[in-house]
Amino acid sequence: MKNLKTDEELWEILGSVDKFNVFINQVVEQTKREMILLVPEIVIKHIQDQHKYKKIVDKFYSDNPEFRKDKVLIGQLMNKIAADNPGLEINEVFKRTAIKAKKVLGEKNYEKTI
Repeated sequence: MKNLKTDEELWEILGSVDKFNVFINQVVEQTKREMILLVPEIVIKHIQDQHKYKKIVDKFYSDNPEFRKDKVLIGQLMNKIAADNPGLEINEVFKRTAIKAKKVLGEKNYEKTI
């Protein structure tokens, strides 16, 4: 598909329903082709990110086995810390979660501290 270069080309397309439909279909098809070519790259990146995240989670629970029985609480704390600090690196979110979880789990009524 070629780019339009002149007003005359634009008006030629806009002046005919058939030419306009052909042009729009070409744009849609080109966009589909470009998206299909991007999908494998997106999937690979997602899988890599999931693998990295799983390793971080496994290490977190390996370093803090006392948290295994409180995964719901840990998830809530982690979500709150991440939401309150959107630019924070994932490793720092886990570090802050561990610190906060140790404090919270030391308190009797910890639901109110989240």
